[in-house]
Amino acid sequence: MIQHMVMMKFAASADAAQRAECVRRMAALPEQIDFLKDYDVGVDELNIATSWDVGMLIRFESMEQLTEFRDHPAHRSAQQYSMPYIASMASVDFELASAPAH
Repeated sequence: MIQHMVMMKFAASADAAQRAECVRRMAALPEQIDFLKDYDVGVDELNIATSWDVGMLIRFESMEQLTEFRDHPAHRSAQQYSMPYIASMASVDFELASAPAH
């Protein structure tokens, strides 16, 4: 299983409506991509110096599924809309360790 994590900071020029629309489009992806089962997107609650504005966590069954998500038209559309309003973005993808045996 692959954990995909993304953090985004909005550009100072992005207004509240543009920011909300970016988050709305990201949050709507599971309705458009049937294999997204373990998917969370949220807006930062703390607003401290080290905070990012938006975070996204997605688990994929395989690296192939992550690639399929990355190239999916719905993801590309949300990304294309959002990029003009994003000042910086970071992501990391890693294999999750197996659950410990009980």
